[in-house]
Amino acid sequence: MTNRVVKIGLICIAAVLCISLLWGFFRFLSRYGGLEHRLLTDDTCEVSGSYDCKKSRVTIPRSMDGNKVVGIGGGAFSGNTYVKSVKIPARIGYIGAYAFAECSNLQKINIPKAVTVIEDAVFRSCTSLARIELHEGITKIGHSAFRYCVLLDKVVIPSAVTEIGDDAFSECISLSNIAIPDNVERLGIRSFWGCSSLKEVTFGKNLWSIGDSAFMHCEGLTNLEIENTTEFLFDIGSGAFMGCTSLESVVIRDGQYLTRGNVFEDCTSLKTVTLGNGMDTVCNGMFENCTSLESITLPQSLMQIDEVAFRGCSSLKEIRYGGTVQQWSEIRFGDLWDEGTGEYRVYCSDGVVEK
Repeated sequence: MTNRVVKIGLICIAAVLCISLLWGFFRFLSRYGGLEHRLLTDDTCEVSGSYDCKKSRVTIPRSMDGNKVVGIGGGAFSGNTYVKSVKIPARIGYIGAYAFAECSNLQKINIPKAVTVIEDAVFRSCTSLARIELHEGITKIGHSAFRYCVLLDKVVIPSAVTEIGDDAFSECISLSNIAIPDNVERLGIRSFWGCSSLKEVTFGKNLWSIGDSAFMHCEGLTNLEIENTTEFLFDIGSGAFMGCTSLESVVIRDGQYLTRGNVFEDCTSLKTVTLGNGMDTVCNGMFENCTSLESITLPQSLMQIDEVAFRGCSSLKEIRYGGTVQQWSEIRFGDLWDEGTGEYRVYCSDGVVEK
């Protein structure tokens, strides 16, 4: 009998403890909307998870369990399909990588002025996000930060930004125009890849590197002008504008450039190209399969045309060259550089050369 009473007593005590713990847990969920936090140092914490947050509108608390909230941790809301809007207090100093990745219903969020870096993949695959305001204190946009934000149609890049990371805006298919501010020095690989609605892009005066495939398949882009105003060799990466099928005109101003392979390959609407003085090489496959290309202006500084540079340019009628006939003959021509081109003529400063 005594043992039975003891057992019943222990069961009752355990039940009371469980109820107390559950009550405390549900009070916590109610108080912070299902948000979890992680203690840092000096009575501070960060929001670390939202696994039980099923609210559509979320306000990040200023404190949790008496600890000041100073940031949103990496992946904190990743994959949360309930949240539609997030309000973040002004004192939040960072939003970690992947913090809101794949929040497919997120439509509205503010970036506090204390946040200076848009971290890697922080808004990747936020497929309902159409607008976001980036304040002037932001200095870097990380890798894949807005990748697959398919409704994002307008972004003003702050003037303090110096670097736009790889895939930062790739496949933002609604983005219509972009202005690269003067402080940006390099655009990452595939930074605007597949932005099929992009019609206009302007480059800042300190840009000296456009990464591989940076604007590949930007099928809405119609005109392009690049100017090197820096003291550096301007690097245009491989396939940087490949497959821009609406591109009609390209002007590369005077200056020193390094162009890598297939920069404008498959730009099937491209009709006219002007390459400025200082460029010494038309790189491998640079205009391959530009089937509408009719006229190109080449500078006297040109020393080399690499293999298959103009292969498949079946509409090519004229090449306007800044040097003499003799200088044209001294250019190093790669294999099959003009295979499949039209019956063009080369107009030199002192005569004409037939194909």
